[in-house]
Amino acid sequence: EDGAIDAKEMHKLFSSLSETMSEAAVRTIINKAASTSESNEGKTDIDELVDWIFDGSGKVELPPCDETNPGPDGGFKNDGEEEEDEADPEQESDEGKSDDEEKGKPTEASAPEVEAETGTAGGGGGEEEAGAGAGAGAAKNASSGRPEPESESGKTAPDRKAEAASKEDSPQAEREKANTALSARAADGGIPASGGQLFTWGRGSDGQLGQDKMVHPKPNCAMPYPVPNMRNAIQVACGGGQQGCTAVVTSDGALYTFGNNFHGRLGLGESGNVRTPTRVAKLDGKFVFATACGSDHMGALVRVGESTELYMWGNSTHGQLGLGASTKGDVTTPTLVPLQETLKALDCEDHYTAVVTEQGRLFTWGAGVHGRLGLGDDKNRYVPTEVKFEVDVKVASVSLGSLYMGVISTEGSLFMWGYGGHGNLGTGTRKSSSAPLEVAMPEKAAQLACTRGQEGCKGGLNPKGGGQEGPHTIVLAESGSLYTMGTCHKGLLCNLGSKDGAFGKPW
Repeated sequence: EDGAIDAKEMHKLFSSLSETMSEAAVRTIINKAASTSESNEGKTDIDELVDWIFDGSGKVELPPCDETNPGPDGGFKNDGEEEEDEADPEQESDEGKSDDEEKGKPTEASAPEVEAETGTAGGGGGEEEAGAGAGAGAAKNASSGRPEPESESGKTAPDRKAEAASKEDSPQAEREKANTALSARAADGGIPASGGQLFTWGRGSDGQLGQDKMVHPKPNCAMPYPVPNMRNAIQVACGGGQQGCTAVVTSDGALYTFGNNFHGRLGLGESGNVRTPTRVAKLDGKFVFATACGSDHMGALVRVGESTELYMWGNSTHGQLGLGASTKGDVTTPTLVPLQETLKALDCEDHYTAVVTEQGRLFTWGAGVHGRLGLGDDKNRYVPTEVKFEVDVKVASVSLGSLYMGVISTEGSLFMWGYGGHGNLGTGTRKSSSAPLEVAMPEKAAQLACTRGQEGCKGGLNPKGGGQEGPHTIVLAESGSLYTMGTCHKGLLCNLGSKDGAFGKPW
């Protein structure tokens, strides 16, 4: 709360990392906190500490732990604990042992410890070595008068270390473990507990990359580059238009925006363009879990206990903010939309918006051109309006294109509507539709992507010269198969068929 952390808070913070970080690494970090706190009234500035642990592109290699200098408070002893001069055995490495220790000769350590280390040196199997190491640790702690720390399961630190060493620890195994955890959270509709480093690339003319350290060719960045101070991102959304913007949700529920502030879509008030990630102050104290960007507006979902709130801002000309017809012009800071529903998904595109409720209902509003709101006509809507389906459908996810949109149901069915002049709806025709149409997919759909940022072919709806044709659609099936439909100009559909061989249907 105060932007600083003391010794006990730091120790508690890192205690949960004992299974993934070595004690030496944790102690080194804590000692760094203590050494910097002397000039700060016993407090360490969090930003200063984080900048020491990380640089702009990744983790700094931690120096070896200085066992002879555990920090000004004696190694962050607990209340009532005697100050210790010895370091834990887990911090020792083979490189740190003396020649006598390597040969198994007596040293200043107690006799039981010498026997254990001798057994390690002469042991053959991995289990024997692990057992000997545990014995050495227990003996050393016994000689120092310190009780051996135990986990909740009753295992000592050396036991945990030996057990972890016996497990497969390949990068592939780690990725599979992480993917399994993320899939489980996604299936439960939750969000990751911790985020990752944000990378951006592409056009940077208006600050939409959030960094200016790597610029090539100027003012753009032709390779992914880490955005400073964005190490805990859980979601990123990019706004349309030639001059783009970016919004990032972090694991602590904050929303950061940067880039072109067209119609106040950054939510930062009537400011100019912003070149570094800036926290949206109007949402401070609220837990944001999702965001979406359109060409001139933006929105965010906020968790409030078991319920949610929807905030919108930017241009309101076509009703895309859902604040009613009386709202005119630009709304430059987040404003609550009076929608009494618990929401799980949000999407914004060219002058319109859609949300999905926890109950699987779909609401749309904004510009209704081409019937893309799915409400049976092409009229604008200024407040959230529910989309009705001919069959009983519970919506799982939504994707907005600039000319059309679609949803996937909880049963894996695909529904599309809006502009269909290039077969992009997948219904087998070039016809557009102002109401949901079910697409005959060969298998269950899992994810949908509609063409964004396209007002048509150079402003029109017919193929023109210069390589700008109509939209195309991509569907990922549950099996992992990929289906495409719509224009196949320049190989957009990822197939080698004739130009109309897959026209108007998933292929």
